[in-house]
Amino acid sequence: MIRRSGIFQCAVAILLSLLASDVSAQPHALIGEWRYVQNTDETDLDSHLTLTAEDVAHVELAGLFSQGFIAGSQDEDVQQLADLFPDGLQIQITADGTWVATDDSLTLSFPDPDLLINGDTFEAFLITIATSLAQAVIQQLNLPADQEPTVIATFVDLLAEDLSQQDVTDQAFASGGEAAAYRLEQGVLILVDADGIEAHWHNLTASLVEFTSWGHLKR
Repeated sequence: MIRRSGIFQCAVAILLSLLASDVSAQPHALIGEWRYVQNTDETDLDSHLTLTAEDVAHVELAGLFSQGFIAGSQDEDVQQLADLFPDGLQIQITADGTWVATDDSLTLSFPDPDLLINGDTFEAFLITIATSLAQAVIQQLNLPADQEPTVIATFVDLLAEDLSQQDVTDQAFASGGEAAAYRLEQGVLILVDADGIEAHWHNLTASLVEFTSWGHLKR
């Protein structure tokens, strides 16, 4: 008869072997620096993703979302920001995390990304919105001017209940922390989100190697 302790040890050994096989299965072709650019009439997005052999992931994203893009959102709350930000929203995200991949799926995890909106913090972004809302309420209710800080603070708290910095940064990554399907085609990493939309990431590491090799050849 196998004792319970023996069963437990066997289970642990199997689990460790599975974890070890997952780590060793990291596709080598994904290691390097990748760039994704999306330019339309309403968005201008430039993203850099670095994946290392030590399973470390680093991402830098800069994007401008125009007033028209904001006004055309399906979310009514987002639409209301269009008048408040006539020049659009400039989003910058920098994050360090980890990556795990199989032969056809890639999972990116960025637990604590840094976010700037129009060059300022997420808290400042909420205060800008809250101030606009507070001024409208104060004028409508004919409240004394010294009540403005209290009204602004109230709106900041209400906004924070519905929108967090994590909510914004999660939108920047197609997989949202979940495994995303991918394939490699001629040096291009094609990530597919849950809606089937593809993002084509170009390998900057390979381009640099080719450029360096060509430079040596010309000499």
